[in-house]
Amino acid sequence: PVAADIALRLPATIELTFAALLFAAAVGIPLGTLAAVWHNSPFDHVIRVVTVAGLAIASFWFAIILQLTFSMEYDILPLRGRLEVGFDPPPFITGLYLIDSLLTGRFATFVNALEHLIMPAFTLSLGGLATIARFTRAGVLDTMQKDFVSYAQAAGYPERRIVWVYVLRNSVVAATTQIGLLFGGLIAGAVAIEWIFDWPGLGSYAVQAIYTSDYKAILAVTLVVGVIYALVNLVVDVVLALLDPRVAESL
Repeated sequence: PVAADIALRLPATIELTFAALLFAAAVGIPLGTLAAVWHNSPFDHVIRVVTVAGLAIASFWFAIILQLTFSMEYDILPLRGRLEVGFDPPPFITGLYLIDSLLTGRFATFVNALEHLIMPAFTLSLGGLATIARFTRAGVLDTMQKDFVSYAQAAGYPERRIVWVYVLRNSVVAATTQIGLLFGGLIAGAVAIEWIFDWPGLGSYAVQAIYTSDYKAILAVTLVVGVIYALVNLVVDVVLALLDPRVAESL
């Protein structure tokens, strides 16, 4: 049954996609903010070059380069799969190995699952990280020109508080919107990434369904991804309302 296959593989894709999205936001927002604060500095120029490269590099090529470097050459990270051979999956609670292994106290399994997650999540996050950094930089630059920032500076507020509390909160609206839009792109990009890293998620399941002309499986994957994408964008709207009261008033 298709429903059983989806239920088995969906948690793996959710874990990979949310890990990539979390990494992209956690790194992209600070980088974009610092690039805007140090506008036209060498750091700003480097960030702009890096973000353009992040959008231009093909994810499947980058995935293979990471495998050749960190797995084949230096043997730092595992090559493929979700867990090492010999490690049993943690008891099913959420289906997310990192959370389930922590909840059940299986810390060795947590470390092994994290090691397997690093390369595919980093590869998948590259384009999203570049997009979030660019939107954050543009938003912070625009907010820095506002009158309330000049007033806060004249009143003697610490520069760090002005930037990371007042300016950033008024600047991440566009970046937060992009996070919701990026989620669909990350799921689409996960198809190639899961196949390369032998990640047992919806992406690799969709590829197998295409190979075998399993139309019901393909339709099921499309439906599930569409529903998740809609739910994520609904959550993003709620977060935007919390960040910016003006958004809540317009709803």
